[in-house]
Amino acid sequence: MLTPEELEKLSAAESLFPSPIPVQFVSSDEYMPQPQSAQQKEFEARIKEMGTQLAKKHNMTRRKFFKTAGGMAAAFAAMNQVHAKSGPPLYQIEKSETTDLDVAQARADSLKNQFVMDMHTHFLREGTPIKNFIAQRETVGKAGWNPALKDKPQTIQDLMFPNYFKEIFLDSDTKVACISGSYSVDPEYSFLTNDQKNQAREKVNKEAGTRRMYSHAIFTPGHPGWLEKVEEENARLKPDSWKGYTIGDNTNKHLSKWPFRLDDEKVMYPFYERLVKWSKEKPSLKNVCIHKGLFPPSVEQQFPHLLGYCNVNDVGKAAKDWPQLNFVIYHSAYRWTGGPGGMFLKVAQRDTWDVLNFRGPPLMYYYAMLFLAIAAFIGCFLLLKSKAGYYWQAIRENEEAAQALGINTFRWKMLAVAISSGMTAIAGVFFAFYYNNLFPEQIFNISRSIEIILGPIIGGVGTLFGPILGAAVLTLLSDGITELLAAFGWEIPGIKQVFYGVVLLAVVMFLPHGIWPALARKLRL
Repeated sequence: MLTPEELEKLSAAESLFPSPIPVQFVSSDEYMPQPQSAQQKEFEARIKEMGTQLAKKHNMTRRKFFKTAGGMAAAFAAMNQVHAKSGPPLYQIEKSETTDLDVAQARADSLKNQFVMDMHTHFLREGTPIKNFIAQRETVGKAGWNPALKDKPQTIQDLMFPNYFKEIFLDSDTKVACISGSYSVDPEYSFLTNDQKNQAREKVNKEAGTRRMYSHAIFTPGHPGWLEKVEEENARLKPDSWKGYTIGDNTNKHLSKWPFRLDDEKVMYPFYERLVKWSKEKPSLKNVCIHKGLFPPSVEQQFPHLLGYCNVNDVGKAAKDWPQLNFVIYHSAYRWTGGPGGMFLKVAQRDTWDVLNFRGPPLMYYYAMLFLAIAAFIGCFLLLKSKAGYYWQAIRENEEAAQALGINTFRWKMLAVAISSGMTAIAGVFFAFYYNNLFPEQIFNISRSIEIILGPIIGGVGTLFGPILGAAVLTLLSDGITELLAAFGWEIPGIKQVFYGVVLLAVVMFLPHGIWPALARKLRL
């Protein structure tokens, strides 16, 4: 899922020190990993030292020692030394596990038959157009992470129910599994329907003669008739838990029409009321399972309108308001909030207006933006009619002539930069609070700069109404194209950039001064 440019910034996981426990975060290709932290560096130093000493004691190489049960125990011991310095240990290690390999192996053997429960599994239905998982399985085999896949060509059949059953229940130590799913606005791209998940659960449990599989059912807030569908399917399918995607459509994000927040009292709280009621007869229904997402930077840039729905700032209020329920977060909105990775604002949206903290519903932000736009327009009008405005116009037309008239051009140009920077800063603060995030690759991306510049060029540079008209034309037409393509289910990368180029070319050829000057002349304004 990472782009070639993003992958170039990373090094292979195999380049890390080969500790039994990774010495820093390793990306699953769904997100950019953060750099090694101070504690992770300390852990690496400790496991290197312990590995060297213990390998020498056992008369083997450090790499070979790390492959033993004693090497694994040494890694757990190092984790305790770093992360549990002043409290109880995180991992239970027998005293002689690292020094006596027979003791370590005996303990490992005694624990290998533990109860293993996998509560988030998938397979795909017949006829699915989703093919990207085939390449992922091939990559896992080629990398040697799963030797069983190394020399086996992968097909779509490897992602269907028969192979799923084989790998989950026959080839692994898994005792119980939960079949889950992924919803899409385009039904063909949904992994499984709720009925298909129920059928798989019933088939496995019937063949096993005992309860070996549980089942999620997907709920879709905002979708027409979704709550009635939940009631009908809960009664008919009797799922073990309900799961939702707060960004709406995770598979086809460009089609996402109904993202939601867990703390939305109007949309979600009636659903919670039903879960509380139903959980009295079936306790597992008190578990609200939520997929949040792990957007890599390129996806964040492509779908900025979904970023506010894939963080966890909506969980706290919902959990406090509904202590009878458990909110289980899958793909738990991991974000590295440092360096070029950007940041999320750890504040919650509110239904009431809180002007002092600039938090509130979308309507509050609309009026705030309207006020800022009007204030900026009036400010520019007054500046244009002031002495500063006349100086700036003189510098724009002929800087040498302005200097000859005694105008300090450097001073007035710096003042123009300062004023425009201040206005940009105000807009940036508004952007951060509205979207709950700041990502440099999103804010300073070349496409963002092009959008900002194109408005005045198309509308009319050097006019007050031109930039407003240009921005309105661009926004309405580009959003119209996006909606039109979504209605046909088409996804054409770069279509907006092509559209911007066509509009700019048309304006340069037919309206070189912009739309507003031509319109003003025609209306005699």
